[in-house]
Amino acid sequence: MNIKLSNIWEYLRSSLWFIPLLMTGLSIALAFGLLHVDELFKGHQISDSIWFYTGGGANARAILSTIANSMITVAGVVFSITIVALSLSSTQFGPRLLRTFMKDTSTQLTLGSFVASYIYCLVVLRNVITQNDTDQIPNLSVAFALILTIINILVLIYFIHHVSTSIQAESVIRRVSTELYASMDRVFPEQLGSGTEEDHLEQHLDLAGRTVTTHVAHDEDGYIQAVDSDALWKLILEADLVMEMNVKPGDHVVKGSPFCVLHSTLSVPGEMKKEIAGTIILGYYRTSEQDMEFSIDQLSEIALRALSPSLNDPFTAIACINRLCSAMCRLTDRNFPSPYRKDEQGVLRVISRRKPTFASLFSAAFDKIRRSAHGNAAVLTHLTWALTVIFQRARTDAQRRIIAQQADLLYESVMRTIEAPHDRIVMLEHYAVITMTNDAPENSGHR
Repeated sequence: MNIKLSNIWEYLRSSLWFIPLLMTGLSIALAFGLLHVDELFKGHQISDSIWFYTGGGANARAILSTIANSMITVAGVVFSITIVALSLSSTQFGPRLLRTFMKDTSTQLTLGSFVASYIYCLVVLRNVITQNDTDQIPNLSVAFALILTIINILVLIYFIHHVSTSIQAESVIRRVSTELYASMDRVFPEQLGSGTEEDHLEQHLDLAGRTVTTHVAHDEDGYIQAVDSDALWKLILEADLVMEMNVKPGDHVVKGSPFCVLHSTLSVPGEMKKEIAGTIILGYYRTSEQDMEFSIDQLSEIALRALSPSLNDPFTAIACINRLCSAMCRLTDRNFPSPYRKDEQGVLRVISRRKPTFASLFSAAFDKIRRSAHGNAAVLTHLTWALTVIFQRARTDAQRRIIAQQADLLYESVMRTIEAPHDRIVMLEHYAVITMTNDAPENSGHR
């Protein structure tokens, strides 16, 4: 899918108005469609059919009015419940989790179901005519309103159950983890091959006579939500450029501040700079579309709030560590693309100086939790266990080295903040697994 279309879809699916508005439009189309069918059946004997309403016009108007009033009232109740759930989630899990709740399709469908039924009844109601002792009743349309009522009752029951489960900590953590795994598949789709990960930008930048340097800036502020890499690559080849990209998805761009440097043989026209800036899609907030670190930060935020003195909920923090552990284990199997990109002739065209690496993502996952867990034996013990599991799944020496460095920092924290020898035993056992394996002869020289 085109990156810009994908970004628009990401915005629409995280709004509370798109699906209800779409369902409202469908309900209007359905109402006119059934009214047309009623016109086709006008004059036919339908009194024996269970699919048609066969009462009088006054009763039909009363039924439709009652259903319409009930639907809009319940829609208000559903909206109120949603706002309360969002408020509770913002307080307990953090305001950045609100968009995760707003993406909930069940809530959007529930709101849309009641609003659409209300609009449907209004459209049908205007076609129920009772005057001069002659009733014109769209029998099938009225009967379908009754069916919608039954469906909406079932939807309301499901919604109450769904809300009560969706605000539980485990459900929130699972939802964020699902987004993290999906983002991982988008950013790092390839499994680890025989090549080695390039962590450092040591390759020589061959300018090949491109002596003109141009800085490109955006004309507005915002977070980088996505980069249209295909369009950007096409522009680079057409203009024979070499680009040094100094930002990545999730970074905040300041209006007028350069986000990349272009090297060329001729001066880059202003129109070209605008086109290059247009490939960087900005927004008012971060998203997980191409920013995997955002979902990691969300899990870290839940854990940090759980470890705060006001909540003091180590079990929620441990649940976050479990999910981060699973994510890092999956990450060890992924092939991190090189920060260098060359064209078909082998000419270096792009250097991404802020490309995510295993080290940066691993640090984002555990650094903040480790610092906030000082003195908490339960959380520190689980952290050491998580590092041991990830270490055993590591595929390269570089990955083991990064995990061992995190284990050393965790060991210092344990020795400094945990005084009871009994509480240290399990942690030190896990730590010994990493140090003994990493200090083995085949791994010597990597620490």
